Amino acid sequence: MALHHEKPSSPTSSPSTDVPSVRALIPRHNALDDTLPPTPLRELLASSGASAWVLTTDTAFVDVVVRAAGEQYPLSVVQSWSELHAAVDSGQCGIAILDAALLGDQSIECIAALAPYAHRLVTLVAAERATASEFVGLLADRRIHRLLMKPAAVGATRLLIESAVTRRMALRDLHADDETVAGAGRAAVGSGRGRIIAVAAVLSLLVGGGAVALVLWGGRAVEPTAVAAPVELVDPAAELQQRIEGLRAQAELARAEGRLSDPLGTGALEQYLAILELAPDDAPARNGVVLVVESLFTRAEQGLLSGSLDDVAATLDQVRRVQPTSTRLAFLDAQLVSALAARAAPAPAPPQQPAPAAVAP
Repeated sequence: MALHHEKPSSPTSSPSTDVPSVRALIPRHNALDDTLPPTPLRELLASSGASAWVLTTDTAFVDVVVRAAGEQYPLSVVQSWSELHAAVDSGQCGIAILDAALLGDQSIECIAALAPYAHRLVTLVAAERATASEFVGLLADRRIHRLLMKPAAVGATRLLIESAVTRRMALRDLHADDETVAGAGRAAVGSGRGRIIAVAAVLSLLVGGGAVALVLWGGRAVEPTAVAAPVELVDPAAELQQRIEGLRAQAELARAEGRLSDPLGTGALEQYLAILELAPDDAPARNGVVLVVESLFTRAEQGLLSGSLDDVAATLDQVRRVQPTSTRLAFLDAQLVSALAARAAPAPAPPQQPAPAAVAP
């Protein structure tokens, strides 16, 4: 059945549709879900603000995005601009995937309306090849993160979602102080409980062998019930070195397996960076970062040659986290934008064959 919609009259209006809800394509929650263990990766991304919201009425496109997201990435589908804007404004949406066919002439205006949230929002645009050239400039100006061609393939869509998740995690780290201030009220109870635990620990040390063990449940202290065990002294320097060596072993394993970078912290790059946070002068970790970045640059250059532009975009996003001012990164970014513009350009019309000359009788 053909899809019909009305273009929103303004960035805050809601387009009306006469098609079945595309939300039917999202796996439904049922009673059995309550008895199953949670999906750690999905919950981690959702709690980190990396929830993707798709604005579309195209059921075929929703099917592709749902398959690309799989069980790993939290996903919601809305059919009106007002719903999406409200989700972004409330902080529920960290990744917005906009179907340009739905927004129509309002696409540029709607993207501009999302600009104030750029410190915590990653915007992707899905467009038909005939109209994709309109958004190449926004891509070059970094007003949108990536451009997805329709009809979309599952593999390419998954790469773009992974790239968007990486960017959202980087924004979270970059603006961690802002998000901490916003969540200060919610953390007040937990902070108070932490202070109580700290006081209990100090008291146990002061009292010594007859120390009182405090059991905290729901933030309330229970009457003394046991004698504290002797305190085992730990050498902080040895403990730090042991942690660093553990991270180094994970980094080397990740490199050997080709896992150069991962937004959730399991890649070689993340392990080396974690070492440098603990020991900024650790030379092997610094050399490891250099080697990983060089490998990522090589991977991006090979992707440009083979035409794997979505993979190139995701790879350059990894480099951008540690070398945002690199001239090599800027050059490859420009090459990527040019290649995407060429891919978005409409195919030239085939040359017309001259009509055969008439033969005299």
